Amino acid sequence: MRTHLTRRNALKTLFCGAACFGMPDLLANRDIFSAYAALASSQEYNPGYELGEKIYVPVRSSILNEDRTAEVILPREFKADSDDKYDAIYILDGIRAYHYVAYDYLRGEGFIPKRTILVGLLGLKDTPTRYRDFTPTKASADSGGADLYLQFLKKELVPVIDKKFRTDSERSALVGGSLGGLFVIQTFLNEPTLFKSYVAIDPSLWWDGGVLNTEFQRKVGTLKSLNRVLWISGRQGEGMHAMRIDRLEAILRAQAPSGLTWMCRPYANETHLTTWIKGFWDGIKYCYGGYCANGIGFKPMNGIVLKDAPFHVWCYEREASSYIRYTFDGSEPSLTSPRISLENTFRLSNDATLMLKAFCTREQYNTIATASFRVGAALAGIEQPNGTVTGGLRFAYYQGDWDAPRDVAGLKPDRVGRTDRDFDLERLPVDATFICILDGFVRIDTDAHYIFELGDPGHSKVFLGDIQVIGEHFNLGGGESYILPLRKGFHPLRVVYFHRKGERNLEPLYWKQERQDDSPIPLDHLYSRTSSRESFPMPLEMAYSRN
Repeated sequence: MRTHLTRRNALKTLFCGAACFGMPDLLANRDIFSAYAALASSQEYNPGYELGEKIYVPVRSSILNEDRTAEVILPREFKADSDDKYDAIYILDGIRAYHYVAYDYLRGEGFIPKRTILVGLLGLKDTPTRYRDFTPTKASADSGGADLYLQFLKKELVPVIDKKFRTDSERSALVGGSLGGLFVIQTFLNEPTLFKSYVAIDPSLWWDGGVLNTEFQRKVGTLKSLNRVLWISGRQGEGMHAMRIDRLEAILRAQAPSGLTWMCRPYANETHLTTWIKGFWDGIKYCYGGYCANGIGFKPMNGIVLKDAPFHVWCYEREASSYIRYTFDGSEPSLTSPRISLENTFRLSNDATLMLKAFCTREQYNTIATASFRVGAALAGIEQPNGTVTGGLRFAYYQGDWDAPRDVAGLKPDRVGRTDRDFDLERLPVDATFICILDGFVRIDTDAHYIFELGDPGHSKVFLGDIQVIGEHFNLGGGESYILPLRKGFHPLRVVYFHRKGERNLEPLYWKQERQDDSPIPLDHLYSRTSSRESFPMPLEMAYSRN
């Protein structure tokens, strides 16, 4: 439920960054390995982002009358015989080290879909194809071939990539810097449906006296209902003016066509080349604004609330207020519906369903989530039960060879004890199938709404008294959460974990009180009987059914 640094990616970033910025001496210095080893000892978590090898795709072009090549990086899980569709990011001038690292992180951290490929568009060795292919007019020798290169992309290269890797125009982006950025703008203006998104980084709009800006102003008004994304970045101040990006921004502010999502971002304290690194990272993120890799992350997902009493819903998606809208009347949210924020306060007089919708800049990734809230009374606490002590719940651990949760009545636990300071769920064997039942009481000190949450593959259940609060609506990316009003006192608490062999480690039950951060329930709030005689086992019909 938390994001951590990774050893592998930190090292890869260091090495790729060194290669990118021309620091061979850094890579040759063997002391760096011993220094890194000392650093790595303090980091234990590694999400294991893995990319496939780079492959090359040759294309014989009749339009250019030459052989051209694209380099392609695939996710390691790519399967040639699958029907899965993939997004594609086309990069003019080819794939550099920083593209590789950024792509790795963007996929791994959920900014873009896992099913995304990189396509590097390569030039010809010892031939000035860059000036020829990326410039719209013949302002100097070996220039002015952008129209032909655009036709090559449209009619020859892109169809090959679409067929071979199952991509299409609605799933693709074109990225370029400097003269490549100039070509990105020309492509957007003349073939806007060839790609879904366009990323122009410090584009050389000064070319031939700013001819492309003039053409842009003349033609942009003819582009209607585009449903496209355009990202432009440059250097703050004189850099924006020298590259004539400020002129293009002014045209867009005055004449941007309907359906175009666009942004112009000036960077402070950057050079022409370093904007390429920031511009790629920010531009691709912008192209996927509103994308929720694991569904919309929010809590609570369901529960009971007091009539007309304030309660809070938290939405943890990046830039939630920019992309996510909500309703409480059962209708699907629209772009005119209220915006959700990080923290939202609601009051209900009757049962209601909260519906959230993330509007992604790529419509196929729009996401909907719902939460059902029932208006009800607070659960009353009881006096501390006789024979209970603080410091943890009782647990019983049953290991077996089961495909699904089963009744443990009649089974002897392999291990029993208390979930005290020496108990750690992560120490339970990952390579085993087991049921672990935690049983006891939670002490509530303040009358309030409480949220209980559990990150889990979706097999475990949590009960407060006779109410099942966890185990019916798991989100595989974010677990499950439930809100309910509790009164001061002791409340029976039972957690029924089921773990299949090979699945990830189990996680503790979290709670969130009003005006406090979520955290595992402290041991001094957990009580259990000194004897387990009355606690185990739990009948299957209670542990694994709603009734």
